[in-house]
Amino acid sequence: MKLKLAVFDFCPYCQRVRIALEHYGLPYELVTVDPEAPPEWFATASPRGKVPLLMVDDTPILESAVIGEFVDEIGGRRLIPGDPLARAQVRFWADFASACQMGFGNMVRAADEEAFVSARSNLHQDLAYVDRVLDDAGPYFAGGGLCLVDVVFAPLLTRLLILEPVLSCLPQDLPKVRRWAEALQALPEVDRSVSGDIHGAFASMVSHLGPQGHVSAQLAAA
Repeated sequence: MKLKLAVFDFCPYCQRVRIALEHYGLPYELVTVDPEAPPEWFATASPRGKVPLLMVDDTPILESAVIGEFVDEIGGRRLIPGDPLARAQVRFWADFASACQMGFGNMVRAADEEAFVSARSNLHQDLAYVDRVLDDAGPYFAGGGLCLVDVVFAPLLTRLLILEPVLSCLPQDLPKVRRWAEALQALPEVDRSVSGDIHGAFASMVSHLGPQGHVSAQLAAA
């Protein structure tokens, strides 16, 4: 079985899939697609131009959540629990991570400081909800073992850590979230899920999403 993963540069949803693949040590070919000039095979496999796209031999799989579950199944079923109730909880929090990721996008796109502070406050409220349910002992979401919730939150939390020295995006009153973010950032599979310089890639992403925005200006001035 040959795996080929098509991604956009520094896409958090693509990074989720890369973390899962790296976690299991599954070999795959990585293809970074230019969304403005996608190759013909990509346009055929992903008619709406969406990533991540995982080609399994000649069969395409789309949507990071679907791909994540597929990778877990072929990798050995360690990220998603077998118990139906526990599995439902993992899926809920994985979906909640996507809502938080959208909140992060709103923060990065904020045109001015007022809009940034408002978006950051909304994101902090969501993270406070997560902080209340995080395992007290840690270091990961459910304790000592990695699960799918860790995989899907890792791109968001590592981006917040990058911004932290400039814009204080991880509130001090959420110590479990901060500890969790630092534990995820230290994972080898998270490190391998980004190609090249993560800080440079992040700055490029911010410049693309909000070129005239508050975050872009603060990073440039730092």
